[in-house]
Amino acid sequence: MTDYGEKISRDGYDVKTATDKQLVLSSKFKTFTITLSGSSNVSISSGDYRNRVEITHGLGYIPAFSIYGKESTESEYHKVPHTNATFSISFYFLYCWADSNKIYLEAQFGSGSPANKTFNFKYYIFNNQIA
Repeated sequence: MTDYGEKISRDGYDVKTATDKQLVLSSKFKTFTITLSGSSNVSISSGDYRNRVEITHGLGYIPAFSIYGKESTESEYHKVPHTNATFSISFYFLYCWADSNKIYLEAQFGSGSPANKTFNFKYYIFNNQIA
């Protein structure tokens, strides 16, 4: 019987005869698949020190996920959780967590609250259960 699918073998191994340990990738291996992705913003008003947004995934279990965030004036995203601790008076934390129905994205100031700030998040929710 022929074994159909995709395979990539390591250097020096014939993909047609390679064992699973000699493969870099095989379509029969369990891999992460993205079930939901998107972006969202969290705004913190002057006088507040934290806020969060909830993203409903509705999977019925706690999924694997990957979150990236930044303060809106920054040019690069950071892997969340993230702490921006600089020599300035104000620093911030970005958090994330999940339950069987939602992913939570939170921004929090570590000291005081400057005038209105917005934080941008990108999220990737995988179709793989972690708990």
